[in-house]
This record gives sequence, structure tokens and C-alpha cells, in this order.
Amino acid sequence: MKKINHRSSLTVEGDARLVLQGRQSFWGLITVSRFASSFAVLLLGISSYRIASAEETSHKSGAELISKENSVDSSRPPGEWRSATVGQELIVHDRLRTGEDSRAAVQFGDSSILRIDELTEEEILPPQVASAKPTMDLKQGSAYFFSREKSREIHVQTPAANGAIRGTEFVITVAANGSTSFTILDGEVEIANPQGSIIVQSGERSEIEPGAKPVKTPVTNAIDSAQWCFYYPGVLDLNDLGLSPSEQDRLRESLSAYGQGDVLRALGEYPHSRVPASSGEKVYRAGLFLVAGQVRKAENLLHELDENAPGRQALSTLIAAVTLKEKSTSTPPQTATDWIAESYYRQSKSDLAGALQAAERAANLDANSGFAWTRVAESQFNLGRVPEAKIALETGLKLAPRSPAAHALRGFVLSAENNLKGAKDSFETAIALHSALGDAWLGRGLCLIKQGQVEAGRRDLLTAAALEPNRAIFRRYLSENFSTVGSGTTPPKKQSTRPEKTPRPKPRSVQATPRPEPNAAPAPPPPPPAQLVPTLQIGIGRGVHYTNPRPQPTRTPRGDRSQGGGTQRDGRPLSTLPTYTPRPAGADHSHEGTRPRPTYTPRPKRQAKPPTPPPIR
Repeated sequence: MKKINHRSSLTVEGDARLVLQGRQSFWGLITVSRFASSFAVLLLGISSYRIASAEETSHKSGAELISKENSVDSSRPPGEWRSATVGQELIVHDRLRTGEDSRAAVQFGDSSILRIDELTEEEILPPQVASAKPTMDLKQGSAYFFSREKSREIHVQTPAANGAIRGTEFVITVAANGSTSFTILDGEVEIANPQGSIIVQSGERSEIEPGAKPVKTPVTNAIDSAQWCFYYPGVLDLNDLGLSPSEQDRLRESLSAYGQGDVLRALGEYPHSRVPASSGEKVYRAGLFLVAGQVRKAENLLHELDENAPGRQALSTLIAAVTLKEKSTSTPPQTATDWIAESYYRQSKSDLAGALQAAERAANLDANSGFAWTRVAESQFNLGRVPEAKIALETGLKLAPRSPAAHALRGFVLSAENNLKGAKDSFETAIALHSALGDAWLGRGLCLIKQGQVEAGRRDLLTAAALEPNRAIFRRYLSENFSTVGSGTTPPKKQSTRPEKTPRPKPRSVQATPRPEPNAAPAPPPPPPAQLVPTLQIGIGRGVHYTNPRPQPTRTPRGDRSQGGGTQRDGRPLSTLPTYTPRPAGADHSHEGTRPRPTYTPRPKRQAKPPTPPPIR
């Protein structure tokens, strides 16, 4: 891991993303960011920030670049900007900046996460007093902060106003003319300038114009302010775009990376100053905008196209799926690209069977589409069909060997088979290909926790939630697995002031002694460690959730069941047991639970003994 010593800096340019990573305490549900470390950063746009804080231990004051999309640079004032690397350590006085179509994420020593949008410039100033938190000077751009620690005050300085933030999740945006907005997802902020002051709480936003008094307004959906953080998978089938030979030649490197599933590299290989002319290339460029979370740019480019342009409907459907909103068209899907996007959309509506059908339609239209086969595998996995998902995934990886989503899914498949080492390796491969894929961080975190590395696993779960704040399942995992980072135990329960009651022993006459069953089989050995079994979704929507399966009772047959021999414990022949015909792998299971249940003849109840009359005296 490369260290950036005192007075170094970090930058992100061109379609990129950056994340600062640190330690933090986690409380309750995953309400996002609180500045709990000795310094923190907010940035957006061409981001350049300086970090300075009171003297603390290097562990608490340090930070790590955990996600980088496209180009990220670091600088150590007054040194020049240099390309940064994922895993690079950042300390006080380091600076960061992001360029156009770029994002990044940093984790601090307290595990709080800072996500940085494109074109952000930020500087972290020293605290006003030694015991205070650092001051963040956001000159231009946007930043999203997420933490699980208790509310701690962070001072923010902008061209229009200053704020004292006491919260765990918030977004700050500064426009080029100095106009500033504070959106509080959790917590509150006191905003003040020479014209006045105001307090803004969770679910509210404050707009401040330079030289004007701060005002606040309610927010219908506060998470929309962090929409640039969302992750968008690849869905475009390049055969559907109809690119000309000259376009294919000019975009050869980018198209090759996209076809292999490496959408992030495809974004970096696209000529930065190129203006697409044909409808096919405009759709492709819009798809690359989504890779960097630039939804508005993608939508603006799509609005220039005819509604029937190949791929236009698919990207609009994908945006609706990721943002969990209604799609704008009811036109039936036509191409493989359309059906892949339709599969994600149906999953966002919790129609898992329909999502599988749409994915299979895409694979039938283009059997050489790695995105289509990966989507089939994800859909099979979401329905709990791990063997079928594994078969489809093998095809998907052959066609798109650098797809981060495919490698993450492979990790979940191996987890379901209790192969934690192989699963962890697959998750790390996915993170290396696309460090902002929340599913990969979630999966690795679960593997680490199961392997006993609780603190490291919890940090990964928090990273997943911060990278994709629209995935409710990630927050659920945080609420279930996080207590306090840094300790492998949960907080002690509050002790009651009431004296403990001592249960009275039951009279012997009512104490029941279990009656041994005749011919009972010996107790089975304890079950092996529980596997991670999928019960919810992976991909768009609400994510994937793993639970430990309940141990299933085992019976030792007394004969060959296939020949109708053997008996049960009650003496009935095994041939009377109900049998079921396995369902075909591709069958529709939407009627789940409608099969007739077997009926059994109840045993006759024992006749109650007549009461013994009392003795006659």
C-alpha cells in the first residue's frame, strides 16, 4: 500500500470515482454519514481538498482510497498532482480533486465514508481549537458523507454560508456561482451567514444564495440528492447499436472492454473530447455516462434521439429500475438490450420470475451476449436455483470474463456452497474490476465475518451501503451486523433495575418426563457450519440477503425405499410416504405453494382414565 506522507494530496479526473475509508462506530440502521474521525472530507466536481486535524494517532487520523472510477490524482502541496491508486493511504494535509465524469470514495479511520462526485474542489482546514472537528471548505461540487457513529459536529465552510453539521448522512452541493445547498438525510445542521441563521433537520434542505439569508424547504425524497452515487450495470448489446465501421474502428478499445464486461475500463478508453454523431454512438455514450453515475447527462443525450432508436428505451428502463421508479414507456421490448434492461426493471418490481423470463429472452436473441447470460444467472440465483445459476454463469464468464457483476455472482454461488475461500477470492476480483460495486463489498464482508474477521467484515458492509445508498438491503445488513466497529462483540444489554425473579420449581406431580420412543434412531451428529443461502435479490433493487438455513431433520430408513420396503418409527411402511416429481429447471414457479399437501390419518386419541373417587371416611 502506497503511503502519502504529510502534506500529500489526491485527485480524480476524467470519468472516475474516489472513496475515503476509515473507522467508525455503527449504531442501529444504516443512517449514513457522521464525521467521527479526526478529519473528514466533502467534495464534488473537480475536487481538491486539504485535510488537516488535531494531533491524533495515525490510525485514527488516516484514511484510505477504496474506490476509484476512471482517473484519480493525489497531490502533496505544493507538489504536483499524481495518479492515485486504490488502497493508497491518506493522512492530514493530503488533497483530492475529481474531474469530469469522475467519482471516488474514501474511508476514514473511524470507518465513515466520503463519496465524491465529478468536478469537485474541497479543502479540509485545521480545527479552530485543538479539541474540535476539522473545518471542510467546499469551494465547488458535491459530496455525500455516510457514517454509523453517534452524531458529532462537523464544521463546513462554503462561499455562501457556514454550517455546523450534527448528523450521520448528508449531501452538500456548491454551484459555480457559489449557490449552496445542504440536504440532510439524517441529523441536523445549523447554517449561518451575515444575513441570518437557520436549523435544518432530517428530510429538509437549505438553499443559500450568496449575500442572501438561508432558507429551508422540505424534501420529498432526500436520497435523490445522492443519485450520482448509484451503480448502473452494463446492459447494451453492441450488435443492437448498428455502429458504422469507422465508429467501431475509432472506439475499438472502448468497445472491446465493454464487450468483455469491463464497463469501467470502457469508460476510461472512450475519447474524452469526442462528440458522438450517430444515434448508436449516442446511446453507447449515454450508457458510459451511467457508469459514472451521471444520470442527467445520459438523459439529456437520450432526449436528442428518436424514441425508436435502438437502445434508447433500454437505458431509460434501466434508469427507472435503479432509481426504483416507473418507466416512461409501455412499448414491448424488441432487442436483446431491451430485454436485459426489462429484466432488471421487473426485478426492481419484485417480479423475479418475470425477470428470469426477460433474461432468457435476451439470451435467446443473442446467445453471445455475456450480459444476457450473467443476467440469466442472477435471475436463477434470485429464485434460489443455485445449480442452474452456476451453469448460466459459466457461459456468462466465458463471453464476458471481465464482468465485475459476474465475478460477484460467482462469489455468492460459492458462498451458497460454503466455499468461503473461493467466494472471497471472487469478490476481491470483482472489487478489483469495479471498486464501486456494492454487491462485491457486501459479499466479501459476509465472508470475512463468517471467517471470524468481524471488524474487517463490518467495514466492508458499511462500504457497500455507502457506495450504493439506494440499496435498502445493505442498510439492513448493517443494522443486523453492526454494533461498534473495532470490537467483535455487540453492545451489552441494559441491565434492569428490577430484582431478578427466581422461578418457582414445579411440583413433581406436574413435571413431565419425556417418554422414549420405541426403536428411536440415535441422535444425529451436530450439523456442519451453516451455509450462506440466498433468500432475496442480487443486483438492481434491494440486493441479496443471506440467512443461515434451519437444520433439516434426518431419518434413517429401514429398508430400500425404492422397492417399497422399510418402516417408519410408527410402524407404517415407507411406501406410504408421499413422493414428488422434481420440477424442470426452466419451469414457471409463480404458483409456488399451490400443490396439494399430503394428508395423514391422525392417531386415535387416548381415552382419558376416569377420575379416582376420594376415599370414604
